[in-house]
Amino acid sequence: MAMLADARPRPRLSLGKDLAIDLGTANTRIFVRGHGVVLNEPSVVAMRGDDVVAVGSEAKQMRGRAPADIKVISPIQHSVIHQYDATERMLRYFVQKAHGRSLLTRPRLVVNVPGSLTGVEQRAVRDAAYAAGARQVFLIQAALAAAIGADVPIHETRGHFVVSIGAGCTEVAVIALGGVVSATTTRSGGDDLDAAIVAYLDEHFDIRIGAVTAEEIKLGLGCAVPVDGLPAMTVAGQDTRTGLPKQIELSAYHARKALQAPLDELLAAIRRVLDATPPEIAGDLMASGLVVTGGAALLRGLPERLEHEIGVPVRLAANADLSVVDGAGRCAENISSVRRLLLIEPAF
Repeated sequence: MAMLADARPRPRLSLGKDLAIDLGTANTRIFVRGHGVVLNEPSVVAMRGDDVVAVGSEAKQMRGRAPADIKVISPIQHSVIHQYDATERMLRYFVQKAHGRSLLTRPRLVVNVPGSLTGVEQRAVRDAAYAAGARQVFLIQAALAAAIGADVPIHETRGHFVVSIGAGCTEVAVIALGGVVSATTTRSGGDDLDAAIVAYLDEHFDIRIGAVTAEEIKLGLGCAVPVDGLPAMTVAGQDTRTGLPKQIELSAYHARKALQAPLDELLAAIRRVLDATPPEIAGDLMASGLVVTGGAALLRGLPERLEHEIGVPVRLAANADLSVVDGAGRCAENISSVRRLLLIEPAF
């Protein structure tokens, strides 16, 4: 399959364009054939009863601040549809927004899914995509989409190693001849890094913080290896003993300690896949190395940590947070030539 350069979005979109969708735990991204990525919004819906109040960025801003009669929902959990109705309405809104007008002509959709998704879970994704206005739905394994988006030559006989770390799901796969040789999916990712920070501060500093503050700590101080020069961060929260407001000064050392457990789990998943890889292909990986993609792959020092631990060259994909949607988008631009890579019907 020829690798196509990313197209730049144009101001006006025509009807009936094929789309690719990265339906992620934290964000939903949409690629329009011929225009590139045109939408990147939080996978969040705010609802009052059965009525949708807000979707995407507007809904996320309401989290923790909405009145009691409004529920702010993240309908995708660990890259799996958790609340179908909210997902369907969110997806319909995003698809129509990506088109810029109502769907008079239904597009074909390529949607990435975790490799571990069951047939029932695949069916839920397909049904939601059809309800959102698709005329035909194709699924692609997230690991393959990530590899394509990261410019990995997946059709070579030589094996290639890809790790895609999303907010709620991590895909680890060895790919050769256009298919997955060995793989595993862990239903953990960037959100678990945030959760680890929350738990660490609760245990070691007696301070309770929310997910938003934990993410700010991860972005400001998070690192997989020691990093010099990161200034301490003032963290505000609630004292777990008194319930009163509390502030602490948090260093990069403590942020790194907080992230140790989820990083160890990532390394364990990588080693499981390597153990299951045939020796001939495992030998290829010393030359081809490991490509890391996904939003959580942007953690400081992660490639260096992985390279040190597993002993193969590691590179961070360009635009790592968009690799999956870019790869699915390239498939949407060439559906007829990549049908072998796509899951036309879910497996039961």
